[in-house]
Amino acid sequence: MNNNMPDATTQKPKQGLSFLVIAGIVVIGLGLVGWYKLQKAAQGPVQNTSASRQQNTPQGSMWLESIHNKKIYTAGESITLMLYADSDKQSINGYDALIPLGKQTAFVEVKNLEEALSLKSRKYEDSLVLTAVTPLEEAANGVVLAGSPLAQITLRSQIPGPLDVALQFKKGETSDSNIVRVSPPEDILAQVRGVIVYIGSRTKLKSNQPMSIRTKDSMLDVSIKNVALPDSACRDCQTQVTITFKKGSQSTDYTFSLGGLEGKLSDMTEIFGHVFEVTAITADSVELAYASTSTNEKK
Repeated sequence: MNNNMPDATTQKPKQGLSFLVIAGIVVIGLGLVGWYKLQKAAQGPVQNTSASRQQNTPQGSMWLESIHNKKIYTAGESITLMLYADSDKQSINGYDALIPLGKQTAFVEVKNLEEALSLKSRKYEDSLVLTAVTPLEEAANGVVLAGSPLAQITLRSQIPGPLDVALQFKKGETSDSNIVRVSPPEDILAQVRGVIVYIGSRTKLKSNQPMSIRTKDSMLDVSIKNVALPDSACRDCQTQVTITFKKGSQSTDYTFSLGGLEGKLSDMTEIFGHVFEVTAITADSVELAYASTSTNEKK
């Protein structure tokens, strides 16, 4: 709305103009100003409809996680990922998840985890496409997703190093990942998050038996420094192992923790250009997986 109004100017009254006329003009002017203010008050404050509409638009989300938060796999091992979504309290009729895989990543299978949706999957060129819809008889009601697990995805890869599994999404696009609500029918997906896993090696690291890992330009020496096992009666206590990592003259310790209130099944850290993950701890050994953070690492 254009509210451009001419600037008010002050003019000197002409000679001979009576005081009553001047007073009458002033009264009329004040009356108009008062009427304008009353009209504005009746209308209420001006609202930014665009900002209001944006705040009211549901913000759906979709993301991937590795099962049990396990991040390091060996070449050819099944990589199990979980697909989750949140529809921001909106009832939805379905979703699409578009996951670029690349030629070196093999798609194994998909399992549907949301009974209210019928799921189909297909490999299209170098992408995995998941499409889920509500049955026709339930289309009017839909289903609300509240951080719900939608599908379990199994992949395999032979290429050492990081494997970035992403959800293809761009706001406003109609041919990528989406979440479609029931009413009004529109895509409410606003954000996505992928997951990075690694292809590497796994070994049993024993106490008093240091291990050497060959890298592209040097050797890494790994050894157990200390193991802390909780009392067997304590179900919420953590099991911990401190491992020493050496590269030339550099040395650093890291304490891995499993169990506890969170029930952690794995713990990972990055040291000297590698990621290290512990998945089991005993009194004299640990299950240790490791991988390079570079795709150029020579194995």
